[in-house]
Amino acid sequence: KHSGGNGVIIAAPSSNPASDRTLTLPSDADGTVVSKDSSNNVANIVSINGTQLGGSKNLVINGNMKVAQRGATVTSVTTGYQSADRFYLRRIASGTTFNSSVANGVLTMNNPSGSTAFEIRHGIEWDNVFYGKTMTLSFNATAAVGNIEVTIQVVDGSVGSTTANEPAHLTGTTTDVMDLVVTPVSGTKYEVTVDIPTDANVSFTPDMLRIGLGTVSANASQSFTLSNLQFEFGSVATEFEFEPYETTLRRCLRYYYKHVHQTDSNTLAVFNAANYNNTNAYAVAIFPVPMRVAPSLEQVTGTSYYRGYGNGGNDNFDSFSLAKQHTNAGELIFANDKGQGNALFVRTNANGAYVAFDAEL
Repeated sequence: KHSGGNGVIIAAPSSNPASDRTLTLPSDADGTVVSKDSSNNVANIVSINGTQLGGSKNLVINGNMKVAQRGATVTSVTTGYQSADRFYLRRIASGTTFNSSVANGVLTMNNPSGSTAFEIRHGIEWDNVFYGKTMTLSFNATAAVGNIEVTIQVVDGSVGSTTANEPAHLTGTTTDVMDLVVTPVSGTKYEVTVDIPTDANVSFTPDMLRIGLGTVSANASQSFTLSNLQFEFGSVATEFEFEPYETTLRRCLRYYYKHVHQTDSNTLAVFNAANYNNTNAYAVAIFPVPMRVAPSLEQVTGTSYYRGYGNGGNDNFDSFSLAKQHTNAGELIFANDKGQGNALFVRTNANGAYVAFDAEL
């Protein structure tokens, strides 16, 4: 009761309950009860269920598999970034190919050309705040043959190539989380809590936390599905964090941006340009969000796959070259003879023609 006379009243129930009821006040680990400050903001809460209160708790980008700039379905592909954005797909047996698709939030690898196991990797840009932290991985997965294994590493290198690495440990143990066979907690749901190595235990400058999920067994009938991938601070696997499509897309665009892709007989605008001289023209592609690093150019090339219009006519050409690039834009050069100083507009000119920019880990 406040000294002014008013207080909080806890009233007895109107009827006798079957047993005593306990009212537990929210508090932190030291017993400090949740309260409000002078501005009526809730105070003394640092987390809920061991995870952060606000922002994006899921460190995985596109864990709901909604963004697929490279295509929702790809066939006869090999190791690399395929289908769902931010996910690097591996077939373990060299020389084999496979199909991949994304539908209803599920990423699938299947139809291998021979006996192989599968792995899906996801890289999380390194932040020194990760050192020594306890973190929890959760996901849904299935394998047509055999069990599922998990790898979590601090990595110097790229998603596909390792210069040095230090594995995480199962929380509270020294067990490396390297090709660790896991069992579901229920149905197809898996949870793994790990301790990230401390700074003192990592002898290199990390580029990323790398998560690997895959099948233990190689088989010509193998398939692997993955969905609802979440990696978060704390020792509790919380409910999967769904975010709006446009939010996920913008996060993905930091790593990969498909500028244009003709998928039928309809030509598409690429960009405006100008002739530097009588043989070459230049154009600038502005990226919708700053990319992680100055990107490389990715394109499909072929005879007359692109067309430049200017000075009352047009010229077909096969490809672009990347003249200059930084995190906000790329400058491209291509063949065109419409006369020095003339303005141009460029379109795709073939089904399958595309231009993209790659800054993946």
